[in-house]
Amino acid sequence: FSPRAILQIPQDTMLLFGANLASLTVGDRRLESLLASVFLHFDVIHLTFNMIALRSVGPFVERSVGKARYFPLLLGSGIVASATSALVGWTATERLSAGASGAICGIIGAAAVLGYRTQGPKGPVTTAMAKWLAATMLLGFVARFDNWAHGGGAVAGALLAASWRRGVTHDEKRVSLVVGACVLALVGTAGAVAYRDLTDRYLFLGIDERLRVAEQALATNRCDVAVEAADRALRLGRRDPVAVDVATRIRRRCGAE
Repeated sequence: FSPRAILQIPQDTMLLFGANLASLTVGDRRLESLLASVFLHFDVIHLTFNMIALRSVGPFVERSVGKARYFPLLLGSGIVASATSALVGWTATERLSAGASGAICGIIGAAAVLGYRTQGPKGPVTTAMAKWLAATMLLGFVARFDNWAHGGGAVAGALLAASWRRGVTHDEKRVSLVVGACVLALVGTAGAVAYRDLTDRYLFLGIDERLRVAEQALATNRCDVAVEAADRALRLGRRDPVAVDVATRIRRRCGAE
């Protein structure tokens, strides 16, 4: 344990616990990262700022709509935020992404919709939330934060809030069921991250490393391993001509085509 790790958690540690990296989340289909990454933060400062923001707006939304809507809003916005970041990273330049800011932007977006529906477009809640979102996006642009996640979360939260019907109340049984389902989703996500960490030998290997495993396996006539490693390399480097050539050659040698 190193005190410096609290100030800046190493990338390998973040990935181990399910941080969102497009090549793994999309390429390796590590979909559990979409939710796991929402609860990971790069350092104490990152965590502190997000918790201050959540404490500022979260209780207002929870009191307004109840736990049965608030907790799915939080998780749903976070998942959409992570998915937006991953898809953009998969098609452009990927970046390691984690944190609750996308989910918090979803809560802010929901609060803006609630303000609009109850106070109108110029109401104090509506304008305050709109300014908060604008400030968050501006800060993200200046500091090069993951604005795709912020925007995706905000849109998801606003759409969810717009779908809520007024005057709907939930009894204690329904609230317990919804909150319980959210807790189970978190526990299942943690279990999926741990299981993959323990069982997937290719998970933290890059394209070159996976191709090296494939070549070594081919040299010892272990075609099953060679084809598997080559296919796993293609998941990360589907646009990499070297990976395509090596994988094609291995599959031909092993009669997999």
